[in-house]
Amino acid sequence: MDTTAVANLVQDAEIAHVHFHRNRLNDNINIWLNTGEGQWKNCSDRWATITADPVMHPKYHFLVLDTSGEDTWLPTYITLSTYRTRQHAWGGLMNFYTADP
Repeated sequence: MDTTAVANLVQDAEIAHVHFHRNRLNDNINIWLNTGEGQWKNCSDRWATITADPVMHPKYHFLVLDTSGEDTWLPTYITLSTYRTRQHAWGGLMNFYTADP
């Protein structure tokens, strides 16, 4: 899925809207962030993982896209200072599908 497809699929989305797209053919998830003016940014590789380059809110640069807890994948915005001090006990989204049962 590319940015044009997301823009056509999710119309009238507000800035900072997060869209999850699951591709059932290859069982992967693409996560898109509306950066404003119909522009969508793929943030699949940086969401729900601790990284030096987190997904910043497009309008409020002190907020970072993160999950709402270790046992849920709901997206939420938290402050950058909270993000920097948060300790995750799990490997993040990229390791979620490769973890041992």
